[in-house]
Amino acid sequence: MRPLKLTMQNFGPYRNETVDFTQFENVPLFLISGKTGSGKTTIFDGICYALFGETSGNERTPQQMRSSFAQVREKTVVQLKFEHQGKEYTVTREPKYDYVNAKGGTSSHQAKQSLKYDGVNGEEETLTKTSDIKSFIEDLLHLNAKQFTQIVLLPQQQFRKFLAADSADKENVLRQVFGTEIFEKWTEQIKTEVRELSKQAEQQRANLEVLKQNVILTDDERKAVRTNQDWFAVVDEKIARNQQFVTDQRKILDHDNEKLQQSRKQLDNAKQLKKAFDERHQLEQERMMLEQQNEEIKQKGQEITLLEWAQSQRALIMKVSQQRTAVTDVDQRIKDAEKDLDRLKEEQHQQQKVYDELEKQAPEIAKLTTNMQRLKPKLDLYTEVQAAQQSLQDAQHQLEQVTQKTASLKENLAEKERQLKANQAQLQQIGDLTNLNDDLNQRKLQLNQLDHHLERLEQLNRDKTTSAQKLAAMDQAVASQRKAVAVLSDRANELQNYFAQNQINFYVKQLTPGKACPICGSTEHPHPAEIEVPVEMQAIKEADVRQAQAKYTQAAQKLSQLEEQQSEFQQQVQAAQQALNDELQKLNQENQTDLSFGEISDWRQKRERDFQTRKQGYDETKTRQSQLTAQSTALSQQQTELQNQFDKMQQLKVTAERKAAELDAQVKTQQKLLPAEFKTKAELENQLKQWQTQIEKFTTAQTANANEMQQVKEQHIVFQTQSKQLIERLHELSHELNQTEHDLEAELQKQNETEPQLRNLISTLHRLPPLRTEVDEYRQKVRSNADQLAKLNEVIGKQELPKIDQLQIQVDDLENKLRGMQIKWGEQNAQLQSLKQIKHQASKMWDAYQKQQQHLDEVAELSQIVSGGTSENKLGLERFVLREYFKEVLEVATQILEKITDGRYSFVLQQNAERNTARQTGLGIDVYDDEAGQTRSVHTLSGGESFIAALALALALGEVIQRQNGGTEIDTLFIDEGFGSLDEDALATAMETLRTLEGKNRMIGIISHVRELHAQIPDQINVIAHEGQSHLKYRHEG
Repeated sequence: MRPLKLTMQNFGPYRNETVDFTQFENVPLFLISGKTGSGKTTIFDGICYALFGETSGNERTPQQMRSSFAQVREKTVVQLKFEHQGKEYTVTREPKYDYVNAKGGTSSHQAKQSLKYDGVNGEEETLTKTSDIKSFIEDLLHLNAKQFTQIVLLPQQQFRKFLAADSADKENVLRQVFGTEIFEKWTEQIKTEVRELSKQAEQQRANLEVLKQNVILTDDERKAVRTNQDWFAVVDEKIARNQQFVTDQRKILDHDNEKLQQSRKQLDNAKQLKKAFDERHQLEQERMMLEQQNEEIKQKGQEITLLEWAQSQRALIMKVSQQRTAVTDVDQRIKDAEKDLDRLKEEQHQQQKVYDELEKQAPEIAKLTTNMQRLKPKLDLYTEVQAAQQSLQDAQHQLEQVTQKTASLKENLAEKERQLKANQAQLQQIGDLTNLNDDLNQRKLQLNQLDHHLERLEQLNRDKTTSAQKLAAMDQAVASQRKAVAVLSDRANELQNYFAQNQINFYVKQLTPGKACPICGSTEHPHPAEIEVPVEMQAIKEADVRQAQAKYTQAAQKLSQLEEQQSEFQQQVQAAQQALNDELQKLNQENQTDLSFGEISDWRQKRERDFQTRKQGYDETKTRQSQLTAQSTALSQQQTELQNQFDKMQQLKVTAERKAAELDAQVKTQQKLLPAEFKTKAELENQLKQWQTQIEKFTTAQTANANEMQQVKEQHIVFQTQSKQLIERLHELSHELNQTEHDLEAELQKQNETEPQLRNLISTLHRLPPLRTEVDEYRQKVRSNADQLAKLNEVIGKQELPKIDQLQIQVDDLENKLRGMQIKWGEQNAQLQSLKQIKHQASKMWDAYQKQQQHLDEVAELSQIVSGGTSENKLGLERFVLREYFKEVLEVATQILEKITDGRYSFVLQQNAERNTARQTGLGIDVYDDEAGQTRSVHTLSGGESFIAALALALALGEVIQRQNGGTEIDTLFIDEGFGSLDEDALATAMETLRTLEGKNRMIGIISHVRELHAQIPDQINVIAHEGQSHLKYRHEG
């Protein structure tokens, strides 16, 4: 990750500043300098806040980073544009903060954030949720905020964090930056696979045992079964015995089945013969019945002949009926036509009377038409007169309105003139407000400066309180640790004493008269010492003593670290108190006061109330001035508008008077042209409507009469023609009817029947089909009966009636016997097949189980290996990989550290600190001190030594990570202070080491006010503070 630009608005001491890191792309080593409190560390706070939403030291919240000089409507914004693996990203954040709203209450500005970058398709992607941005940044950089400040951003007073971190914390950091989670996930997947395979194998074995329970074994067979192979052997023997029994039973069944088939065949033949005897008897009975029906069938045949003759004459009788009906119908139609002709003659007479009456009314209608043509044009003249009269009334009304408005406008003009003079007099009394406004602005500026000092004092007081609380907690921790050290010291001494006493007792028991004592050399032992040791202490070994001493040493080292931290906290408390006093003194000097910290808030409130009182008076006066000015402007505009309206009204009045005179003359002229007999247009219109109605009624009656007379005339001609045609048709039909009746009479005489008898036969023709069917069926039955009897006589021949019952009993006995044997054979065969199936399934399950168990053993062995269960140091695969990475880091770090310390210090891995523990990771480190000739804990290093070691470790970690493919790219390192603890030689060596990294494409930024660094680093960002605000200045020297 390489920062490109950092923009801070109202963040810390920066109102609106942009840090352009691209100016240092070709000079990876640059310095950020400035006075204490100017805002150097705030730059790093901005980077860390933009990426992770928290400051670098995490001692101040983002809300506390809002500038004290920021106005209510001014936002606090931090934006970081950075490049990672060839892509650019822009992250913007606004912290949450509270402010005083216009009503004097408290409102909150909610936090906002966004992350923008180019997606896969080149389109801009945007994230706005806090959780989404956090996950995205951590996945992108493979670092969280804590890890970022350990290996990329080394904040002031926290550069020792990664150096002094325990193995577990180092493991978490290295896992992220080297991306070794895949090994842990793979290990867990293998463990999960082992568990699943174990479950499957156990389930397979359980299923096999359940399946084996389905085979019933005898006591002897059960005794013979010890292993699965024994069980399969016993089952095979059982299958062989059952197979032989089933085969023998099958042969017996086949023999008995042949006997049964022979008996069934004899029974079937006997049943067929019995059936033939029964059928012959039945046919003989049927023949006798058919002979009895012979006479009846002959009569029905005669009836069929007569009905067939009637059927042949049905068309002729129907023709006679149709012709008779047609003659009757035509005759009736002739009579109806004669009646219609009589009716038309009467209608023609009536229409002639109507025609004569209409001819008498024609002269009167002609007179009415002439009058309408004369008077109808006068209607428009009435309309013109009426419109002219309405226009005259409107003009007179408009003249009255104009006259009234003119008088009203004249009064309004006088009133506006009076109001305008009164407003101008009040404005002269208020005068100019510039001086009063300048005084308020000066007082507001003083209040803002006071608020800045007050907020700074409160922050310093909070810092002092926090440091005091940390110091108090550290005092308790030191006291507690001292007690623990004393207890462990006593315990170590006690164990040492008891161990020595146990050794003395041991050697006392080994003394032999005449042999020299190993301690004093005497060969005589008259009174050997015997020390009483408690029973629980008699088993103490040298290892217990060494373990107690080691615990005491660790506790003493921890106490030394705590006392060092206690001293640092004491310095922080003193520094915080001094900063608080300096800020208070600066406030009193600026305001020429002598206030204590507790008095400042009340004094500020008093100044605020005075300011608000003055501001309220100014605002009221300013508002009144604005109101009066606006009123005067409005009155002037209104006065002008009223004068313009008055002038327009005068013109309208003259125009209205002239128009009213012209309309009055026009009305009088038009009234002389109206007809005298009709006073109004309505009277004329009513009369014209009456005349029009009479004319239309006459015309309608005249037209209707002419149409009726024409229709009657046409209908008379039609009816005459139809009557003539009908008479001719009647003569034709009568001739045809006589001929048809003659033919019918001839046919009846041939059959000696009458017409009524023929019609009666025709009505019963529906009986002809069933009679034919009945006769045909009778004849068919007679022929079929004779044929069947002949065949049965041939089949039976001279045979006697068989005895069916005896043969049936014999077959039933054989079937029952065979059925019982088949059931037994089926049961035995089913048991045999079931046994074979169970054995087959068991064989498959046993083979599958053995394969599963073999695979399980292989995977379990692999799981043991990757989990570290088979190695002496219990290192799993991931921790082994991490340790190898870390060894490489320590090799590079040692080269850097030896160079800076002139070969005195080098890094070494801890050997036994975490052996045989569940959290053993092998990532603990010590330093080897060449001057002392021994290994030391990193916790024993001084402040300057710790800084050098942490710097070497951070540089090495970044270099190694850069070598690895797929790991985190750490091409940026920021260091906040720490160089002040180095001597001149160490500082020169450290700078030389940093310069050698130029060729490795890494950007290194340093915050420091060590004078030697100002001269040695030509590329710098100078942070310049002025009146509570800071701005940036870039410097590049050739």
